[in-house]
Amino acid sequence: LTRLKSLWLDSTGSTVTAALPDYYFADVPTSLYELHIRSSSFASIGNNTFADGLGQLNSLYLVNNSRLSSIDNRPVATGLGNLVYLQLSYSSISSLSANSFAGLDQLDSLLLDNNGLSSLSPNTFVGLGKLTELDLSYNSLSSFNSDTWNGLVSIRGLILDNNLISSIANSMFGGGGLSTLYSLNVRNNHLSMIEPNAFAGFDSLQHLRLSGNQLT
Repeated sequence: LTRLKSLWLDSTGSTVTAALPDYYFADVPTSLYELHIRSSSFASIGNNTFADGLGQLNSLYLVNNSRLSSIDNRPVATGLGNLVYLQLSYSSISSLSANSFAGLDQLDSLLLDNNGLSSLSPNTFVGLGKLTELDLSYNSLSSFNSDTWNGLVSIRGLILDNNLISSIANSMFGGGGLSTLYSLNVRNNHLSMIEPNAFAGFDSLQHLRLSGNQLT
């Protein structure tokens, strides 16, 4: 299997596993480019689950893992310094600690849609200096700390559709800290108020989608 490029691990057992073990992929071929782990029963990710063996991995799909509830202490980043695409959709993630993704220096796309997020810690995305796409749709987010977006110096697309956002304050996006943003989606929320300078400093913004709200 020295040329293996893609590995799928779907429904890896009905027995509940506390965490994916450390060094779980240490023996996979170094040629692996894409890894899918779907519909599994693990509840968390070990600090060194992805350490060793996955140094060339480009894309990681952790999708529909209903018992996965948090991403803490940078477990995803260890050993994945070349990762470009990370999908953590359709799980039960309700919390992300500060610096959760620090170390993923090459990451371009991060998908966290369809989870149980109700808030985000300050500095959650620090270290993601090359990230251009962030999808937080279909969660329960209602507001954001001005430090939430720290580190997103290259962001182009931010998707906040189908959350519980009722207003956009001047400080919600860090006072214009997302100056590289090209596309912002806040559709199908509970928006009824946008403060006058909410989008100040968004010099690159070309697409703003606010449909499905209560704005008059």
